[in-house]
Amino acid sequence: MTTGLREPLPSARKIAATKPTGTPIRLSVMATATGITGAPQVFDGAQAAADAINAQGGIPDAAGGKSHPLEIVECRVEGSASTSAPQVALKCATDAVSEGVVADAGKYLFAQLAIEEFQKQSVPLIGTFLVDATDITNPDVFALGGGAVMELPGTALALEKAGAKTIGFVSADNPAGRALPGFIKPVLGDATLTIEEYLPLDPSADISSSVSKLVQENPDGIVLGQTASVSVKLTQALRSAGYQGMIGFSGANLNKDTIKQLGKFTTDIVSASNYPATTQTSNKQIKQF
Repeated sequence: MTTGLREPLPSARKIAATKPTGTPIRLSVMATATGITGAPQVFDGAQAAADAINAQGGIPDAAGGKSHPLEIVECRVEGSASTSAPQVALKCATDAVSEGVVADAGKYLFAQLAIEEFQKQSVPLIGTFLVDATDITNPDVFALGGGAVMELPGTALALEKAGAKTIGFVSADNPAGRALPGFIKPVLGDATLTIEEYLPLDPSADISSSVSKLVQENPDGIVLGQTASVSVKLTQALRSAGYQGMIGFSGANLNKDTIKQLGKFTTDIVSASNYPATTQTSNKQIKQF
């Protein structure tokens, strides 16, 4: 007689209960952990994934030996050090290589020298968040998303499709920010970038001068190549100063928290993302889901 319930397979029970005791397999994870670009959740997510894999028995050995535990080698970069001191990221890479990492996972910082060092040691970078030209051009970098170099051109194109003929652009004053218009301009049709403003990385910096210039230029739309908090601050300042055009947000920044913070300033917001909307059933994967 059956009860309709199935017992777990013996092998599944065994795997879940057995801790991996083979040689560790190490992955490098490096990101900016503090400041305006800080993303400490990158490390939390990586460690949670490693813990989950190890709890299920680790990584099977290809030769049939003991399963391998997965270990994370962290490099937490403070504030804007990755842009002001490139050697910091290089040290991340050299330390990770000395620890025997087989790959870097989810890099989230400016790290041109680090990428070159990893390449010399045949260590690929998997799931990199694209932030500078090296992330795009180095053959050992394998990104899982397009990052700002896809989202911001997509946002500018969305503004044009919504009727914008003139477009403004705002980003951080660093090499990556200043490179972004080079990705935006090729995707536009008749629309043109008429003003570019670059703000200090310090989120408390005075933005009134840039806001004044943008309002005076009065483009049909403005692309915000900034973090979520600065994008909210800019939107509130632009609207309060009388700007009535469209404002383009990165899809990664337009979430429930930013919508709540925007309050009454949520009208005429245009957004683009690396991923199709979950309602877009013309996409066969979404339709299947």
